[in-house]
Amino acid sequence: GWMHLIGNMVFLWIFGDNVEDSMGRGKFICFYLLSGIAAALLQAIIDPSSEIPMIGASGAIAGVLGAYLINHPNARVLVLIPFGFFSQLIKIKALYVLGFWFILQFINSSLSSSSGGGVAYAAHIGGFITGIILILFSSTPSLGAWPYLILSTVVHTFYLYFLYQSYKWGDLSFVYPLMRGVAPLLVTLGAFLFIGELPLGNGLIGIIFICGGLITLSLFSLFNSLSYKALNFALLAGFCIASYSLLDGIGAREGNSPLGYIGWLFILEGICGM
Repeated sequence: GWMHLIGNMVFLWIFGDNVEDSMGRGKFICFYLLSGIAAALLQAIIDPSSEIPMIGASGAIAGVLGAYLINHPNARVLVLIPFGFFSQLIKIKALYVLGFWFILQFINSSLSSSSGGGVAYAAHIGGFITGIILILFSSTPSLGAWPYLILSTVVHTFYLYFLYQSYKWGDLSFVYPLMRGVAPLLVTLGAFLFIGELPLGNGLIGIIFICGGLITLSLFSLFNSLSYKALNFALLAGFCIASYSLLDGIGAREGNSPLGYIGWLFILEGICGM
């Protein structure tokens, strides 16, 4: 009804301009249309037997909400808290407001009936998720980030191989603590050598003690099982974890767009995994 239409326009007015500013008018139009299409497709998949016409505009606006959640999770949103005479306006983080809205769509979807007209809650869910995904690819990292992206993708590929071999030759109780215990030490050393960053005081002491404890636990298991293949592969996997952590940390800074860096990293890893 009219209240649903007005609510959509209010949400678009509040959140749309910030998302549009972050990607530009042309990209925003494409983003808006793709979010609406994906929202309608999910609604059709979940309820294929429905013969009720659907406009789908709210699915596209849900995509805008998903994008806003990623871009501005800590932004303060003015919200009316209704308590009769004690109603008041308070500012709440967008993370909580939009997160609650998203959960509410699942609740309303489970309570609603598809036999009559109403709100297409599945379209809201599909649009919201699509908006989160698309915003990751909306900005392309600068040229300085691409060497790190490519190297990180290669290292991730080797990591998956070493991880598989580690679990093949060793127990989880030995392999996992070792690779996760070695990695933070190597990241700390690499960060100091390559970008001049080093945690001081309690931070450095905590890293040493935690990693030392994990490595000792793994070595104790090693002496009982004598699985040297597992040891070698676990150390290689730990080295890969440290390597791609450093590469991604530096690359995200060089690219001037951490979200764009993450999105393109997902794409490259997906291509290598095919």
